[in-house]
Parts: sequence; structure tokens; C-alpha cells
Amino acid sequence: MEKNKLVLEIKNVEYWKSFYRFFKRLFSFFDKMPKELIPEEDEFSIKIDNQLNLSFGEFQIINFELLIKNNINTIIKWPEYLALSNNVIFLSVVGTVFKDENNSHLNNNYIGAITRILYKKYNYSFKFKKNFTFDQYKLVENYIYSNDLFFVVKAPIYNLEIEQKVIKIEDKIYLKKIEESDLNLFNPSFASFGFGLDPFLSSCKTLIETEEKIKKGEPFTVSADTIKNINRVISSLCVYKKNKIGIGPIFSKPKNFWSIFTGIHSSYTHNETYINYKKSTFEKKDLRPFKIFYEKYINSAKMNLWLDLAGKRLLRMFYNMRIEDQIVNIMTIFEMLFLPEEDTELKYRLSIIGAILLGKSYEEKINIYKIFKVSYNIRSSIVHNGLISKGNNKQLEKLKINLNELYEKLQYYLFKSIEIFTKNPDIRNQFEDIIFR
Repeated sequence: MEKNKLVLEIKNVEYWKSFYRFFKRLFSFFDKMPKELIPEEDEFSIKIDNQLNLSFGEFQIINFELLIKNNINTIIKWPEYLALSNNVIFLSVVGTVFKDENNSHLNNNYIGAITRILYKKYNYSFKFKKNFTFDQYKLVENYIYSNDLFFVVKAPIYNLEIEQKVIKIEDKIYLKKIEESDLNLFNPSFASFGFGLDPFLSSCKTLIETEEKIKKGEPFTVSADTIKNINRVISSLCVYKKNKIGIGPIFSKPKNFWSIFTGIHSSYTHNETYINYKKSTFEKKDLRPFKIFYEKYINSAKMNLWLDLAGKRLLRMFYNMRIEDQIVNIMTIFEMLFLPEEDTELKYRLSIIGAILLGKSYEEKINIYKIFKVSYNIRSSIVHNGLISKGNNKQLEKLKINLNELYEKLQYYLFKSIEIFTKNPDIRNQFEDIIFR
């Protein structure tokens, strides 16, 4: 093979030569094969149309595993196969090298996996393309010789649509429109309606993406810090948009190279089921004000544990729970925000502080005070008795709202409160002044 710019970029020249020559012959071999000899199989997939609507369907694809198996006795007689088998390097999921003395992985995994990837890169054909082959080999080589392994971490976001294709939130954290490859990521076993399939995925238009790095040989899992960063983005979006924006299971896959020994896996899954709410749209005009707010939110949360805990608890608001449990949860968040540990007379203080902080006119302050007071009474009744007392129902009737309407008001007040504390967390230490001024 002639020396050229491509070869000069290679760390393992012999591996590259054998890789190139073998797959060039293999694709020529399959390209000349009668179509009826190429086995196919059904695949259940999710597609996205131009309006970003999802469709579920059954498609015919080539069964590469069977294609290689049916022709392996011919393939192993090629000198190109012998050269590749002498040069190929096999890595485990975490990048440690291991031997394949019987060529089991070479025959049953490696060749089939690479052939499938190249076939797709060649625009679903067996017409060999050297540049695409080289690009794929660079990924293989990068996975072998890099000191670190990089994993892409993604999760679907519910109830949020974005105008741009990609929105950078901060370094290595992005909001992106979902693509078909992402749908396969979130639904590795759609045919069996199995692990990873979220019944509400069809309503998702957006995902959040970040990156995780580990040293070779170390076990991989998405770190607590990464999960915390993702959750902070979602919490800040909820507060900024004053709406419930949920996050689905967090998935990850290798970035250096789609390892033939590992696929896509769920690294973190919530224990509850999300429910759908009204949609929010993140427009281009939102980007600058949101990033300003997000920076303040992150800094305030890092400096004030109570605000960070409230943000974490906020995400529980979007689980599929009874309305009674939602009331208890949201009142717990208000306690985190308004009530330092040493405070007493919780109901009175929470109601007064919330009314003064959130209300503008005297009438609005009185109304908010009554809403917090009845909410705290309902919360206490649910916690201690498991139900809402008749007296609490009468208080709701006086306010001319039902339990769901009460919750909607509390949700708005919560988002507004976190926004206020984000901009000025020190105000929490001035509650006495606020009450008595």
C-alpha cells in the first residue's frame, strides 16, 4: 500500500493495512453476491419525520451476524483474513486488552460489527469507500491507544421543545433535538417492549447530553457529579420556564468507539413514572436570559445547601403521585426554603414569610398567606391521618379552589421563590427583618 497522508496519521501501520485490505475484499465479495444469498431480518425501529413526529415500524435489514457465519469458511482462507487476525487488538468494555486465541471474537463479533458500521457509513451499500474506512479505523485506534475512555451521557427531556438543533448550556452540557440514533439509544429493545423503552418517549423532542471520562481499566458508571449537574440544568429550566420539565433515564455509550463488546446501557433510572404536562418551548430569545439565570442558580445552589436540596426535591414534583402526596412534597420544599432548622411555629412563619416575599399588594399578601396556611394544614392532615380533614375541605371552599388548583398555585409560588433565592440567597437570613419591618 502506498504511503500517503492517511498512513502518516496511523499509530499502528500494520493494523491499518490489514484492516483496509480485509474489508476492501470483504465488501467486494458481498457486493458481487446474489441478493437472495444475503440474509435479512425484521427490525423494529422508531423514525422521525420532518415535523419531528415519531413513527414505529418494522423494517427489513441485513442480518450481518448470519451473513458472516454463512461465509466464514470461505473468508478464513483469504490471506487478508490471516493478516487481520494477526494484527487486530481486542479490548474489554473498560479498555483492557485480552487475547482471542481461537478467533471467536474476530469471527463472531468484530468482523460482523465493523461490517455493519461500514455498510451504514457507505450509505447502506457494499460499495467500498477508503476515506470512510479510514475514519472508522481511527476510532478503533483511538479506543486502543488513548489513556482515557470517553462516554457520551444522554437523557430524554419531557415537555420541552427547543428551536435550535443544539443549545450549549455550559462546557460539555448541551440541549439537543432528538435524532433517530438517539431513539435507538433510548429504546434498545423496542421489539420486546423491553428494558429502556419509556412509554412517554413519543412526547419527547429534546435530550440533554454531556460527557464522562474514566481511566482505562477502571469500572464505568455515570458519576454522582454528572447526575447532579444534569439535575441542576433541569431544575433551573423548570424555574426559568415556570413549568414542569421532567428528565428520563440516563443512558451512556463509549464515545471513542462503539465497542463491539459493549452497547448502550442505562446508567441511572428514576424509580417513579413521569406524567405529561403542558409543553414549554425554549426559543432563541431565551438563551441569553436563561444562561444568566442558570449561572446565578448554579452559584447560589453550590453556596447554599438548602437551595440545592430544594432543587433536587423539586424534580420529584413530576412523578406520578396522588395529589395528596404532591401537596406533602411541595410543602416540604417550601420548608427547606423558608424555614431554617432552628425556627419554630412552622405554619405561621412559612405563611407569613411566603406572603410577604411573594405578594405585592396587601390583598395579594393576604390571599397568599391563606393559601400557605391551608396548604400547611392539609399537609399536616395527610402526614398524620392519611387524608384531608373536613375542616380543610371547608377552607378550600372558602378560597373557591379545589386541591388540584391549590397545587397549581403552590407550584407557581415555588418556582417564583427559587427564582428570588437564586438572585439573592442572603434574603433567607433576613426573614425577621422582613416580618417586622
